[in-house]
Amino acid sequence: MDDKKVVEVLDTAIFRMTLPNLTEIGYKEMDTLPEPPIDPWALTHLPTFPGGEAALFKFLRDNIKYPTFEQTMSVGGKVTLKLAVNEKGEVEQVEVMKGVTANIDAEALRVVRNMPNWSPGKQGSKNVTCWFILPIVFKMN
Repeated sequence: MDDKKVVEVLDTAIFRMTLPNLTEIGYKEMDTLPEPPIDPWALTHLPTFPGGEAALFKFLRDNIKYPTFEQTMSVGGKVTLKLAVNEKGEVEQVEVMKGVTANIDAEALRVVRNMPNWSPGKQGSKNVTCWFILPIVFKMN
C-alpha cells in the first residue's frame, strides 16, 4: 500500500467524523464551574483521614475484599489512586493513576469511594478542595 493513500484515507476519515449532541449524552450546562482541586504543596494543612494514618490503614484492611480470581492466581500489586478531598471533607473524583488488574482496580475504587469524610485541607483558614495520592498494595499473605 502506498503511504500517500494511507494519509488520504486518514484525512477523509477525520473530515467525516461527527460529534454527538452533548445534551443527548447527558451533558448539562452549569452556571459556574467548580473550583479545581489545589496542589497539596500549596496548603497550610493537608487533608487527614479521621483518626490519622493508622485509622486509614485499618479502614483499608477491614474493607478491602481481595478479588477471588486474583487471589486464586496469586496476583497482586500496587494500585495508585488520585482523589480529591473537597472543602467538606468528602472524597470525590477518584481515579486510577496506575493499576494492577481490572478487578483489583475496581475493588480499590469501591473502598475509597465509600470512605468516611476526611478533615479537609486548608489554605490559611479556608477549607479547600485538594488532590491526594493514595497507593494501596494488594498482596497475598
